[in-house]
Amino acid sequence: MTKSKNNGNKKKTNDLAEEIKKTTTRSKTVQKPKPKSVNADSGEAKAVSEIETLSQKIKDLEAKNLRLYADMQNVQNQYQIEIAQAKKIGKRIALQSILEFLNTLNISFAFVPETDDSKMLSFIETLKNSFAKLSEELKGISVEIINPKQGESFDPEIMQALSESDDDNPKVKQVVNIGLRVDSQVIQAATVML
Repeated sequence: MTKSKNNGNKKKTNDLAEEIKKTTTRSKTVQKPKPKSVNADSGEAKAVSEIETLSQKIKDLEAKNLRLYADMQNVQNQYQIEIAQAKKIGKRIALQSILEFLNTLNISFAFVPETDDSKMLSFIETLKNSFAKLSEELKGISVEIINPKQGESFDPEIMQALSESDDDNPKVKQVVNIGLRVDSQVIQAATVML
């Protein structure tokens, strides 16, 4: 009986050991659930979507930056144009304010009295030289004094006639007022007698 008892106990122990092995083996063979491929795909899709969104934002910002740069260039160009126009206007205003003096000075050269006084002749020569030097200096800032000479052909582009002539090629007999040309544009024609 003891043998059969021992055999029975052994059998029970063996059966128990068998069952433990089976459960252990089952638990080892039972695989943990894999993450769903849908979750992996949706995470990847989210990342791709986010990358595309960010790429589009970058493109939009680059385009916006380019437009801002172009706008800045346009503003700067407009500013330069306005500065140039303001300089021209300022130049014209300044020249028109001294034009009367220049006219008077130029007319006075035509009516210099005949004299032998060397001081007077020297003074008149100095005035003529100063007028000529001023004319040359003004050319440096794109200003030309239009001062036709007697006998010069009449040019309607830069002269205005106070009298008429029957001649086909009228000549200047007298300059009444000098003219001005600023930046290649006549702002006041010279007034002449034909």
